Amino acid sequence: MRTALLCIDFTNEFINPEGKLSAEGYSEFAMKNNSLERIARIQEHFRDQERMVIHMRTAFSDTYHEHCKFSPLMGDLREKKALILNEFGTEFVEQVGPKAHESIINKHRVSAFYRTRLDIILRTQDIKTLYIVGVGTDTTVDATSWDAHDRDYDVHVISDACVATNDYDHAVGLKSIAKVATVQTWAETAVKLATTSDDDEE
Repeated sequence: MRTALLCIDFTNEFINPEGKLSAEGYSEFAMKNNSLERIARIQEHFRDQERMVIHMRTAFSDTYHEHCKFSPLMGDLREKKALILNEFGTEFVEQVGPKAHESIINKHRVSAFYRTRLDIILRTQDIKTLYIVGVGTDTTVDATSWDAHDRDYDVHVISDACVATNDYDHAVGLKSIAKVATVQTWAETAVKLATTSDDDEE
């Protein structure tokens, strides 16, 4: 096994219209671009090929002891009582949620690698190539792509399976990501995956 799909922050807080952070634009963006339908197809494609699917979410304890209140990006989560583990907000959206055998990893910062189990899971499973989809394009997906690049993974971001607050932020995020990763649509990615097996990847 050398290829994995990393799905980041497809939780109710961002995507469900009732989520405490959805009003920032994530829910509307996902609905407008049919993001969930596409992501569900991508996940099934990886599962059908017996490739690993990993689910990440930003989540804090109800004490927020892991939370940095000085963060310009996440500093107001405590006031909003958002992203509390084991509450509605941190549940995965059912349409793109994990299957029973798939890894779920919690994170407390922007990058999916920062002080999480992600890197050790990928290396233990001999993952060399990482495909990323997630929320938001210009924040977590961008930071994770750069972090994965610096850890020597072959990084691919599926552009039309990422969600941002608006089209501008989405485009800005993809422009940054393209400096360290291959950025392609799902249609382009599917062709590559269909013609490449794990045995072909070095």
